Amino acid sequence: MFAFRKSKRKKLMARPLPPAWNEIIKNNVPFYRLLSPALKKDLHGLIQVFIDEKTFEGCGGLTLNDEIKHRSFQAANSTRHPTEKRTGS
Repeated sequence: MFAFRKSKRKKLMARPLPPAWNEIIKNNVPFYRLLSPALKKDLHGLIQVFIDEKTFEGCGGLTLNDEIKHRSFQAANSTRHPTEKRTGS
């Protein structure tokens, strides 16, 4: 199972970010413009892995869209600076 997850994550990390998602990031992640192209690529991949592996459910009639999912990623990672090394898998 872990080999499958690792393989799937690797594919997601290599996949280009949908253009609409890139606009959401540019508009909602203040430090984005300061990142090098390599860090932007890493961020794009991490966002895709996060959105693929998490389950999102709207409550009280809320309809989820891509911007809400991206803000969830931003909130989940708000305690770590984007240039810090990730630990774990």
